[in-house]
Amino acid sequence: MTTLNIKRPLPWIVGSATLVMVIIITVWLVPPHFVKTPYLEKKKFFTMNGAYALSLSDKKELFVSDYRSNVKVFNLAGKVQRRFTVPGANIRGIRVKPGSKQIYVADWKTEQIRILSPQGGQFLAFNGITGMVPHGFLFLPNGQYLVSDNANRGVMRFNANNTFDKRFGKVGQKKKPGELNRTRQLAYDSINKHVYVTDRDNNRIQIFDLQGRYIRGLGDTNSNGGHLKHPHGIALDLKNKRVYVSDTFNNRIVVYSLSGRYKSEYKEFKEPRWMAVDQSTGKLYVASHSEDEVGVFEVVWKW
Repeated sequence: MTTLNIKRPLPWIVGSATLVMVIIITVWLVPPHFVKTPYLEKKKFFTMNGAYALSLSDKKELFVSDYRSNVKVFNLAGKVQRRFTVPGANIRGIRVKPGSKQIYVADWKTEQIRILSPQGGQFLAFNGITGMVPHGFLFLPNGQYLVSDNANRGVMRFNANNTFDKRFGKVGQKKKPGELNRTRQLAYDSINKHVYVTDRDNNRIQIFDLQGRYIRGLGDTNSNGGHLKHPHGIALDLKNKRVYVSDTFNNRIVVYSLSGRYKSEYKEFKEPRWMAVDQSTGKLYVASHSEDEVGVFEVVWKW
């Protein structure tokens, strides 16, 4: 386990005339506790060749897939509970349906959504809508679920019976609000009832309400944490009101508040991808995919 001190820039004090401004900026930058310097504890949870997508079930099992067809299931002590292969698949997303034992897999190769049993046996596969290439899932409280669609470059909503309902956002590469271009991981803010979308090729995060109406964006300006570069993963710590973004091609994890304020960043990862937060402990699980260091890491953010 390593402990990393994260330094925060402090404003320069230039004369007494700037004292009020210094106080305002300092209060904005420093967490409300004031006492402790923020740091992260990072430890390797396990190593898996080409770790890419992961999902934490409500049974506290961590499902992790590689870039191809292999899935391992771990408990939160890091021990393998079981493993299975999805024949002929190239897995890009995996999610366990809440309150169920069904496992949803996004298969890039066959362009299908595959629904599996707890042991990995398939009992349903379908194509969603014409040309859809699924990359991730998000289950909503009303039984509907969202699918990030790489080919149609948006987010598609399905009913509980797996029928298509509507589309979130518009296709667009001009980075206008609400335009999406190759989406990846999705997350749900149950406090504000907002959906977070990793808008990968537009290099930002976009936030929508449950009807698909645009709320705001993150990571698309030089201020507030700087520009994101091909973000893949997003996870919300609702207890501590934090938003984690895996800024994949900048090799960092960026931390925001739920209100959208930049808090800090962590640069000890190489190509971080999918993420998950254990809401009871605040621990963050990160799939890091790179040539020389692959695996899932357990991260605890402390103030």
